[in-house]
Amino acid sequence: MLHIRSLGLMPYKEALSLQEELQLQRRRNKIKDTLLFLEHPAVITQGRRASPQDIVAPQATLAQEGVEIHRISRGGETTYHGPGQLIGYLIIRLVQIRRVAALVHEIEEALRALLMQEYVIEAQLRQHRPGVWIGGRKIAAVGLAIQQGITSHGFSLNVAPNLSHYRWIVACGMSADRYTSIANEMATVHPGHSIAVAEVQQAIVPYLQRMYRNYSNSN
Repeated sequence: MLHIRSLGLMPYKEALSLQEELQLQRRRNKIKDTLLFLEHPAVITQGRRASPQDIVAPQATLAQEGVEIHRISRGGETTYHGPGQLIGYLIIRLVQIRRVAALVHEIEEALRALLMQEYVIEAQLRQHRPGVWIGGRKIAAVGLAIQQGITSHGFSLNVAPNLSHYRWIVACGMSADRYTSIANEMATVHPGHSIAVAEVQQAIVPYLQRMYRNYSNSN
C-alpha cells in the first residue's frame, strides 16, 4: 500500500524540495512508495513544453496577488495551482520505466471513478489529452516527472478553487472557461452546497490505493 502523508497548505518551492528529498530516500530504500496530499498558495507552474507566452496576466497583477512562477521538470505545459485544489504528489519506484504511461492512465482512472461514484459527475478521459474532463472542460490534471526510476509530481483535482485565476494563463493551451471544479459541477444539482478539499481527500484514498495495486500488479 501507498504510505500517505497529509501536509495541508504548503508553498510550492517547499513542496519541490520535499519531493527531491523523498525521491532520494526512496532511491536508497529508506521509505516506502509515498503519496503526499496538499494544497498550494496561488502559483503558476511551467512544464517542459511550456512557453513564456502562456502567462497572459501582467506581472504587476501577479505580484499584487502574491503569485509565484516556477519552471519545473514535469511533462506538460503551463498550469495553475491554488487553494481549493487537491494536489497529490507520488513518490513511487518504477519497476519498469516504460510503464510510466500505464501509471498516468491508472491515476486518471482513479480520479474519474471518484468523480462518478462519489459525486455523480460524468467524468471522461480523452485520447491524447491527459487529465480528466467533464464534457469539454478540464477538472483534473496529471503530470509526472521521473528521476533515476523514481516519480515525483502527480495530479491536481479542482475541488473548489477560484476558477477565475485560470485567466492569468493559457493553461495547457486552453482558455479559462475550459476549466471546472467539483463545486462548480455540483452547483447545478445542489445549489448552495459547499465541498471542502479535506472531504475529497478522504474520499479519494481508496481509489488511489486501488490504482497503486493495479499498477503494481501489472508490472
